[in-house]
Amino acid sequence: AIGLPCVCTDCDGGGARMMIRDHENGILVPVGDVQAVYNGMKEIIENPTQARSLSHKAAQIREELSIERIADQWEAMIGGR
Repeated sequence: AIGLPCVCTDCDGGGARMMIRDHENGILVPVGDVQAVYNGMKEIIENPTQARSLSHKAAQIREELSIERIADQWEAMIGGR
């Protein structure tokens, strides 16, 4: 969400996969797969255009998870809007 391209492990429980769409706003790799982490990092380093795209789309998570947006959703749920 700070605008850096990321390589993240796709842990059980889904925390990362709830926000990261593989190769759209980040790169998800299997847990414990060191080669996949390496390949993801290498891909970002070797493809600056892709890295910029991942960074730009990752920063959009801030908007999706902004306090204002979440507060509006809570108000809608509680207030029945």
